[in-house]
Amino acid sequence: MSNELLNNVVDYANENFNGHFTLMKFTSNWRACYGTVEERDQISQMVEGKTKDEALQKLIDNPISVYDMD
Repeated sequence: MSNELLNNVVDYANENFNGHFTLMKFTSNWRACYGTVEERDQISQMVEGKTKDEALQKLIDNPISVYDMD
């Protein structure tokens, strides 16, 4: 399932964000969004998952981008 999720995110990023998305792994969670994170405060606004797959699925379900962040 992981490759399919990642491919879906890549396809969406290619179509809508010039191929850019950000996926980050931390000690206790993963975070993801479309676009390229440039500021630390944007990290807390990214979708969050306990696993990579969970974060990618949340990004597919709720396609948040850095360009829409406060």
